[in-house]
Amino acid sequence: MSREDFAKLNESRAKFGGKTFKTPRNAAAGIVRQLDSGDSTLSTLSFLAHGFADADEWDVPPKQSDILKAFEAWGLPVSPKSAISVGPKGLEKYYRDTQSERGKLEFEIDGVVYKVNSRRMQEILKFTEREPRWAIAHKFPPETKATTLVGIDVQVGRTGVLTPVARLAPVIVAGVTVTNATLHNLDEIYAKDVRIGDTVLVRRAGDVIPEIVSVDMSQRVEGRERFTMPSECPVCHSRVVRVAREMRLKTKVHQKTEAVYRCVGGLFCSAQRKRALRHFTSRRAMSIDGFGEKLIDRLVDSKLVSTPADIYTLTVRQLAGNEGNREVSAQKLLAAISSSRSTSLARLLYALGIPGVGEAVAKDLAAKLGSLKKVMNALPLVLRFIPGLGKELANSIHEFFATEHNRVVVQKLQDNGVSWTELSSVHPSIAVRPTLAGLVDMLEIPGVGTKAAQILGNAVQDIVAASTLSSSDVEQILRTGGMPPQVCRKASAALSQYFALPSNSLLATRVDAQLREYGMHWLGRNHDHTENKLPFDGQTFVITGTFQGFSREEAKTWIEAAGGRVAGSVSRKTRYLVVGEDAGSKLADAEKFGIAQLTEEQFLQLMEANGRGKKRP
Repeated sequence: MSREDFAKLNESRAKFGGKTFKTPRNAAAGIVRQLDSGDSTLSTLSFLAHGFADADEWDVPPKQSDILKAFEAWGLPVSPKSAISVGPKGLEKYYRDTQSERGKLEFEIDGVVYKVNSRRMQEILKFTEREPRWAIAHKFPPETKATTLVGIDVQVGRTGVLTPVARLAPVIVAGVTVTNATLHNLDEIYAKDVRIGDTVLVRRAGDVIPEIVSVDMSQRVEGRERFTMPSECPVCHSRVVRVAREMRLKTKVHQKTEAVYRCVGGLFCSAQRKRALRHFTSRRAMSIDGFGEKLIDRLVDSKLVSTPADIYTLTVRQLAGNEGNREVSAQKLLAAISSSRSTSLARLLYALGIPGVGEAVAKDLAAKLGSLKKVMNALPLVLRFIPGLGKELANSIHEFFATEHNRVVVQKLQDNGVSWTELSSVHPSIAVRPTLAGLVDMLEIPGVGTKAAQILGNAVQDIVAASTLSSSDVEQILRTGGMPPQVCRKASAALSQYFALPSNSLLATRVDAQLREYGMHWLGRNHDHTENKLPFDGQTFVITGTFQGFSREEAKTWIEAAGGRVAGSVSRKTRYLVVGEDAGSKLADAEKFGIAQLTEEQFLQLMEANGRGKKRP
């Protein structure tokens, strides 16, 4: 769209009270998306021919420049600025010349494109999946303007991540008035040393997104303080935590702290409300069929639903809204809500939207710890004994349930009739996993390595006893274990210094007590554990066909809750094939391998005998 047509279009829209476009690029894109051939605004669009798609009957010229000449001879419009340049210096000159004339062109551009002139070479170079190898764009640097940083606001995203946003004195950049610019995160603010009141240079990244390039330090006034992230969410006042990420390099763990701050009030925070509800009702979570985005928007905007627990108090009239003809669908939706009240612990944990907890982690938490109470109360160091749960994820789960708002919502879900299946104890594989050496290693005490932790774990009974040892006692234990004297002195001093802090000593005591409570302590360990073994431990099921009394997803939940796993295909290791109506090729595979088959009735009987499945009359 030419500058002239763009100006006329905005003038016309403003005259009739319409919304004006920010840039010709946005205007052209908006008009094309309308897909209305009768729209009068289509006349404001222009076209420049620069290539062709197919040419079966055309004797195509051997050069790109000749193709453009042919187009022009046929009456097709082509770029008035096309030229032939030789070598890098020729390209640089064309780039500089075009950049200097950029403002004089009848249309806006953001760079130039270089193309190999020889069509034979183009055919040799060919295409990637997205673009030709014989053409490349060379962008112009974005226009920058100076303005004043008036303030820094903090926005809370749908996932609870806090993002600092710069409030700027209005400035026109690349034809658009800019008043806000993203600052991304605290690390970027500190790297650029951005402070409120500073004169900053602003550009539009990619000619679209406003960003602060740098600070004009010559304009800085002494005494301006560095920005700090709030300790409370500006929306719901829940705690704000900084997320840490673990990076593993070979056998060592190097902890790196990301510049990401997150509100932990996931089920309560209004900034996260709609996203939390969409996730909670989704198919793989609570699976409330018909609870779509538009309905959630209406229920939240009308203040009928604030948390997931409110879903279970809705009436037909509230679900139907003002549209009387929706009563039948509202009745179906109410039935779906009622059906979702009975679920599995794994589904519930996934539905809660705990940061970092996907379906696989939710299943692990449910299968390994067994009950919601244990998951909610678990300390991070206890959670880390579950395979695959690193420091960041363990802290995320703990922070979520340590937030009172989230615990209140979970209690309201129970009060409103939501129930789930649980196990009576932790999984045997987790009960035998913790060791004193592993716990000392997890404490990450500087100077106390894995070997020192193992020697200490073999010498004392529990972490509480280890925390009361004197420095000389520890040194003697490590010397006896075969460690070099210098290392022994360093490790013993580090251990004594660590436990001299009351907070560290208290943490050790709490972790030790919880491991005992959960049946995960090495002293009270029953090495047999046969009485705690889940009925289908180590057994693989495959499900095929459709069933009358349950869905395949429900069957999978029951099997996993009893320690089994569900595979997608039959193999010699398969224990059972559960066969429904219209069974597929898996049935033939099972017969070939001699795999035991269960009908729907036999499967229900097996589940019921092992405390799973639906209660039948």
